[in-house]
Amino acid sequence: MTVNQINAIILFLDNFLFSNHKYSRKQFAEALQDKGLSNKDSFITDVFKNLRGFGIELQYNRSLQCYQLEQGDNKQEVLRNFQNIKNLLSLEMISHKLRQSPTLTKYVQLGYSNENKGFNYVKDCLEAILTKRYIKIQHKPFYKQESSTYTVIPLFLKEYLNRWYLIIEPLQGYNYNILALDRVKSLEILDKEFSWTQTSNFSMFNDMVGVDLSSDIEIVTLEVYGNQINYIETLPLHFSQKILNKDNNTMTIELKVRTNYEFVQLILGAGSSIRVLSPDSLKTKIKNHVLKMATYY
Repeated sequence: MTVNQINAIILFLDNFLFSNHKYSRKQFAEALQDKGLSNKDSFITDVFKNLRGFGIELQYNRSLQCYQLEQGDNKQEVLRNFQNIKNLLSLEMISHKLRQSPTLTKYVQLGYSNENKGFNYVKDCLEAILTKRYIKIQHKPFYKQESSTYTVIPLFLKEYLNRWYLIIEPLQGYNYNILALDRVKSLEILDKEFSWTQTSNFSMFNDMVGVDLSSDIEIVTLEVYGNQINYIETLPLHFSQKILNKDNNTMTIELKVRTNYEFVQLILGAGSSIRVLSPDSLKTKIKNHVLKMATYY
């Protein structure tokens, strides 16, 4: 895939994600031309071929003259996938710029810490997933004194707050096991190939912040105050965030999300700028944390 193709795909996905007026083929061609990209019919055909390669299937509504999701698609899940694809392609564009100009490192800094050794294993994990090969992994979680070694099937990679996690085949009665890569002591890709016949649905991560699957999915209502209003409006706490009400001083939002450890930490991190309105169980969690914190000062 060429750099121009990547730029064209990002342009199309941006329109689908953020505009109320979806492109027709003619409008897409005009947008390509405005960006200095080819608007030839063969180029546009290749763009849609590459989109299908990412699993993006669209239908053209001739009456509305625009591209739409196929009937029956879970809109929220599909748009979340679109955003993920766009993010990955944007990283590829940064990588391309770096290869063109090594001085880019003077002007761009990612949020990875040199203490996060888990990032070193991402490439091997991805290779094992794509080539369907077992991996032998030595892993030591924080809550154990000794490390354990497993030979496992790698299924999926997830990043959260500069930590990378590997989702592997079910072990020990769990639906999925999640291993933090920064707790890995050693990792080896084996020659043995696996055949994974089960349907893997990782959309379970769409209803949550982080990787903790232990809490239930709930409808959460929050009230946001002061300067945090603009920040949370432009950078939502979660993909499901909806604004219910907004004025100069407050904004009320609703989310459908797991009220897990990471989500609680996210709310606590906003301090007095966020108040939980519902559910009561989450209000109690936050209250107990605040009361305990107050004893420290």
